[in-house]
Amino acid sequence: MRYVMCAYRFTSSRPAWPLAKTARKNPGQRRPAQRRQKRHGGPADNTGPYQAAGDDSFEKREAASKRLAEIGAPAHELLGKAAKDATDLETRTRAADVARGMDRLFLQEVRRFQGYADETDHKVTRVVVSPDGRRAVSSGSAMLRYWDIQSSKQILDFGPIPKPCYWVLTLSKDGARAIAGGHDNIARVFDLATGKQLQQFVGHTGNVSAAILLGDGSRALTASAPDRSIRLWDVQTGNQTLAFDQTGDAVRCMGVSPDGKILVAAHFPEGKANNGTLRLWDIGTGKTLGALEGSTTATGTVSFSPDGKTVLDGTLRLWDVATRKELKPFKDRPEGILYAVFTPDGKRILTGGENPRSTLRVWDVATGELILESEKLGGGILCVAALPDNERCMTATRDGVIRLWQWKR
Repeated sequence: MRYVMCAYRFTSSRPAWPLAKTARKNPGQRRPAQRRQKRHGGPADNTGPYQAAGDDSFEKREAASKRLAEIGAPAHELLGKAAKDATDLETRTRAADVARGMDRLFLQEVRRFQGYADETDHKVTRVVVSPDGRRAVSSGSAMLRYWDIQSSKQILDFGPIPKPCYWVLTLSKDGARAIAGGHDNIARVFDLATGKQLQQFVGHTGNVSAAILLGDGSRALTASAPDRSIRLWDVQTGNQTLAFDQTGDAVRCMGVSPDGKILVAAHFPEGKANNGTLRLWDIGTGKTLGALEGSTTATGTVSFSPDGKTVLDGTLRLWDVATRKELKPFKDRPEGILYAVFTPDGKRILTGGENPRSTLRVWDVATGELILESEKLGGGILCVAALPDNERCMTATRDGVIRLWQWKR
């Protein structure tokens, strides 16, 4: 495989970035450990490929790219460090260019799912993955589609509504049911094995902005931004069992803790779409538990970490649930992020958005650093869903394409 870095032509004959010198200053000096190891069969000295990656010769750059691919993740990490920390501008530029090229090695699009081109508005609004990672459900302007991930084949489609489109979509924990809501003010529950509608919840006076199936799928939470309400429903009967107290502002999105006891919701005052507040709620009583400190954000998604200790919003900000305080911010957090989600192991965060670059990004939770970034995707990313193997994810974009991605770090 050839990588993007091979195509760059650097004009300077200097090394692409400073490297530790391995030459001895005098004959009596002991040979550095790395050189000794190479001579005696230990780890190889990998400084050569880094230098050659910025060489004027295409042949040398080609050979260097192959060697860097063999080195793998350590090469990418050092390139990233050089791109940020080098004092010389040319060095930083070169290192960043080569690192972006190597992103294609570690973050690869492996499959596409297409089927929305025949819809009037062919954007894919949401995609969710079954707990076993074998199936996916996506929503568009009027239809839900059920996919086999391994083959990228559509199993069935269902759920057309008279007033498109579906903007919210989640699955039950067992992956047997889906709940979807949209612009016709109704949330619907579907059986994924048959595609049949099992229930619908009627009562909101505005479009459904959030919908979640709780636990075994016997209860559901819905919210509407226009009517400023959060409601709890019985899936068997379709009856509303609880209305949350004094929600006040419009609710744009919400997430539920892993134990199913706490709800986090993004509330936005009328006329202040970019100045929202994240609030915690007790699902059993419908009463508020308080707001997360400093959570004035225009988030389009909010969720809990897998251990339930942290809240993540769609702009890549984290809060400690116990203290309600914001945690250390991510480094170089970009503008334009619309969607953010944890991987199931809680070690990575995946983000997508529209501006300034419509790219999929992989972030390290422990360090707050950007690890990988995809190429620009058509029309912008509206949703990201992580698979349970912690190595793959799916994206839904405005161009009507669902993509499966895999990373190797």
